[in-house]
Amino acid sequence: MMTLSDTALRISELLSLTKDDVDFDQLTLTVPWEKAKTRKTRTVPISKKVAKLRAELIRENEDFGPNANFLFYSTYGRKLSADAFDERLKLNGEQAGIDEDKRSAHPFRHTFALHWIKSGGDPFTLQRILGHTDMSMVRRYVRLCAGDINEKHQQFSPIHTLIG
Repeated sequence: MMTLSDTALRISELLSLTKDDVDFDQLTLTVPWEKAKTRKTRTVPISKKVAKLRAELIRENEDFGPNANFLFYSTYGRKLSADAFDERLKLNGEQAGIDEDKRSAHPFRHTFALHWIKSGGDPFTLQRILGHTDMSMVRRYVRLCAGDINEKHQQFSPIHTLIG
């Protein structure tokens, strides 16, 4: 969940990643073209915290043998499936009191996009991170409420700069 929250990867992309797709020096994950929905290689930044967690997970995965190249495995050492991941999210979401329609992996992408924009991130970088080919999908992901729009207006209105 930390990696989803930090990268907004699609669940299929996330679960197909191998340890070779992690660059700890550059703090990035690379989604190879054959694993990407858009069939285009995409490199996504990760935070130091998530990189540290990925390194720990890679070390733990060594218990599954020398051929354990994927990042995410089930408790029994099988590659983690999207269904198994979604079941875990549903259970965790229920325990946390999260609305039933938000207990899957996809809302992580929407949440990431919304927080990105609300924190001042630019939409063009967001488009690249999400792996969208055009801005129309980014617009669908980022639906700001009236309060968000009013807050941004108060922060960025030219009147504040011109008149003070």
